[in-house]
Amino acid sequence: MTRNENLYGTKVVQIPPPEFVIFYNGEKDMPEETPLRLSDMYRLKVEEPKLQLEAVMLNISGSNNSRLKEACRTLKDYAVYTDKIRLYSKEQPLVEAVERAIDECIAEDVLKDFLTKHRAEAKAMSIFEYDQEKHIRQEREEAWEEGHASGLKLAEVIFRLFREGKTIEEISACCDLSAEQIRELLGQEK
Repeated sequence: MTRNENLYGTKVVQIPPPEFVIFYNGEKDMPEETPLRLSDMYRLKVEEPKLQLEAVMLNISGSNNSRLKEACRTLKDYAVYTDKIRLYSKEQPLVEAVERAIDECIAEDVLKDFLTKHRAEAKAMSIFEYDQEKHIRQEREEAWEEGHASGLKLAEVIFRLFREGKTIEEISACCDLSAEQIRELLGQEK
């Protein structure tokens, strides 16, 4: 896009606005379209973040976003492939489920050229992705346990800030809790 532009000159090089799309094909029931903002993940909430990234997450699992999948055959085929793996992995070991899904997809002309040429890589990647989903689930469970412990640490921080003379509003902004939650924790009336 900028190959013929003077990148080191004083004139601003014009570029098209970027679009960020995330395709969701997990098991969780999700809306067809979900806006995502990087700033929603920030620990400290600010009115005007210095860096803001917005993306749209499109659910391609099952019958979701059927018009989009009809417009893009590769996306539709990928959704069919992953749905088959998910279905078969409920009744047989993952390695066998992936092998069965690959065989069926090739027979049904779903990602046929790709799966025929790159069968081993597709199989390895599919097994890794599903193992990763299990790993993420396990990590969430562990994080919940750690979160309970960190809740106690957060309470210690709140009490320390209060003893140092910080206002409820300052503590609220710092700890990402509402003023009411801080007051309740400190045992104060409104």
